[in-house]
Amino acid sequence: MNNVELRTENIALPEREQLLISCGRVLERLAANAPSDSRLNMAVDHDGDDFVIDVELVSGEMQFSVVADAKSPFMALEKANKEVSDRIKKWSATRLVETMPASVQ
Repeated sequence: MNNVELRTENIALPEREQLLISCGRVLERLAANAPSDSRLNMAVDHDGDDFVIDVELVSGEMQFSVVADAKSPFMALEKANKEVSDRIKKWSATRLVETMPASVQ
């Protein structure tokens, strides 16, 4: 189950619906490449002039949290997406090496 939480109730966010859709799509893409038992949570917050995106991934094989901030919520989302994607790719590459037969390695 993937979850997006907006903690920006106190600020005017004209793109709220588009941001929710974008966050959901990012979580779907991340989940497609993450371990099959993964649970992804995303929180969108506002801190001073910056928007903060916090993505947490929990599975039996990996667990981490990534926090990214930017002046735009969409830029913060892009930063968080890139970092989480990079970590999943590293995990995936490690798994491929571990599952290769010894004669291939």
